Amino acid sequence: LKPQHSGSIHSAGSAEMQLFVRDLAGRSVAVAAQPEDDVAALKEQIAASQGIPAEELRLLFAGRQLEASEFVGASGLEEGSTVFLTLFLDGGGKKRKKKTYTKPKKIKHKRK
Repeated sequence: LKPQHSGSIHSAGSAEMQLFVRDLAGRSVAVAAQPEDDVAALKEQIAASQGIPAEELRLLFAGRQLEASEFVGASGLEEGSTVFLTLFLDGGGKKRKKKTYTKPKKIKHKRK
C-alpha cells in the first residue's frame, strides 16, 4: 500500500500546521509550517511573501523573539498561532566623530 498523500512521510504528531503572521501593515497572512522546520525556514517563507530580506525580519510569539535556530514545534507555536512580524531597528549606534574644520571660524560683522 502506498501513502495517499504526496510528499515526505512524517510521524503522526508532525502534521503540517497553519500559522498566522501579523505583518507590518497589521494584516494577518496565513503560512504553513511543519513542527520540525526551524524558524529560519519560516522566516524565508515569510520573506518571500512580504518582499523583505529574511535577515531583517524579527518574529515575536508569546512576548519573545523566535530565534532562527529554534524548531517551530519546540518554540510553543501551535495550529492557528499568530506570530508578529517586526523589523530589526538600529538602536544605540556609535557616536559620530566630531567634524574637524580646516578654516578658522568666520567672525560675524560687528555692529557699531
